[in-house]
Parts: sequence; structure tokens; C-alpha cells
Amino acid sequence: KAITAWNGLMISAFARAYQLSPGPADLAAAQQATAFVRRHLTDAATGRLRRSFRGGTASVDGFAEDYACLIQGLLDLYEADFDARHLSWALGLQALQDDLFWDPAGGGYFSSAEGAADVLIRIKELHDGAEPSAGAVSALNLLRLAAITGEESYRERAEALFGCFGKRLREQPESVPHMLAARAVSLRPFQQIVIAGQPEAADTRALLQVSRQAASFNRIVLLADGGAGQAFLARHQPAVGAMHPQGGRAAAYVCQDFACRAPVTEPEALRAWLREQR
Repeated sequence: KAITAWNGLMISAFARAYQLSPGPADLAAAQQATAFVRRHLTDAATGRLRRSFRGGTASVDGFAEDYACLIQGLLDLYEADFDARHLSWALGLQALQDDLFWDPAGGGYFSSAEGAADVLIRIKELHDGAEPSAGAVSALNLLRLAAITGEESYRERAEALFGCFGKRLREQPESVPHMLAARAVSLRPFQQIVIAGQPEAADTRALLQVSRQAASFNRIVLLADGGAGQAFLARHQPAVGAMHPQGGRAAAYVCQDFACRAPVTEPEALRAWLREQR
């Protein structure tokens, strides 16, 4: 059977592999898995996820981990192929996850949705096992979404998650390594690297390669393609709309909270600056 959360984790793995060492097979695998989840594991009417697919039939409603892991996969896939539809879907899924699973009284995400007919007691997974917990994956997703959109509400929800896990982080940090990693990321400011250029152009790819070589969980790579992708980003972060190639060449804008340095067009200049910021 095909499980939504596991597909999300594999989409991440293939997308990250492609970013580090571009290979068409890795990117194709991530894109095909994404299309499969969209086609077979997503309710077309509501957008809600299903847990698994087997023998031509989708099973029960998805759990919090299905949403969290798929959102992570979509964010990683965006940074591989820069298709803004992945970001749009990730934002929609995050809204659904918050609506279905968030505990407004105690904070954190329940594993199951309220009113699920096949669940007697709603629980929260507060440890990382063979798979990272939904809360831990979500914390990093929320930080990344905040860096992409500039929406402070995502960061505030991430901080609420850290509070929910606070006792476990202090007393049993070895049981929550993924949440510990997310907390470490939250303590440093995020950088946005925006490459303005045509996706397939050699000068754009050269700047993207440098950006990917300097990969960090505190860095987001975005593409201002002069088309639909840039327009989507600009709706959430208007500064991106003003980022363009310079002198007919692809340009890299390195920003923190979208306060940006002057753009550079030479890959070596970008590499030197990113090396200084490690």
C-alpha cells in the first residue's frame, strides 16, 4: 500500500538528492510521487488527504503526520524544480492541518482529526520514533513557510509547538532529535536566496548550483522567473516582484527577512558572500 506520509518523506529525499547532485531520475521520482498523491490520496472536493491507497481504493482520512510529511516534501520539491504549484499546495495543506489537528487549548497537533469515527482517544505524539513526529516536522515546515511568505503567524505557531514540547526538550532531548534540530534552526535568522533569471538558462543554473552547495536549513532558495512563479511569490512577499536580472544576466539577491544585499551576477561573488555567512 502507498502511505501518504511515507511518500512525503521520499519526495523530500529525492528532491534533496536532486538539489545536491542534479539527476533527472531523482527529480522525476519526486514529481511522479507528488502527482500520485494528488491523484489518488487527495479528496478533490475538500483537499483533505487520505492515509493510504491500496488495490485501487483510498483508506481512512489522513493523520497529522501525512499532512506534515507531504508539506515538507512539497517545500523540498519546490526548491528542486521551482514549480510554484507545490508552494500553493503546501500552503493549503498547512491551513487544513491547522484546522483539523491543532489543539487550541493545550497547543500542539493531535494525531487524528476531531470527530474521526475510527479513533477513540485523540493523542499527541511527543517523541520521534522510526519516523519524526508530526509536530517536529511541522515546526520546521512552519519556519520555512514564514521565511517564504513573511507571514509571522507561521513562526508564532512554530514557537507554540516548541512550548508544547518544552518539558521533553529539557528533560529528554534524546527522544526528540528532529524537534531539537527544528529548535536550533529557529534560533538563527532565515536567509532567502532569490535567483532572478530564466529557469533553464546556463547563468541561472550556475547561481542555483552555488546556492544549493551552500544549503542550510536556515536558507530558502527561491526563483524569480519573470512569470507565474515570481507572481505567486510576490503575492505573499511583494519584494520578490521587484527582483530582476541585471544587465541581461541572471542575478542573485541574498536577503534576511527580505532586506537584501545588492544583487550579484557572478557565481564566485555569491559563493564568497555565502561562505562568510555560515
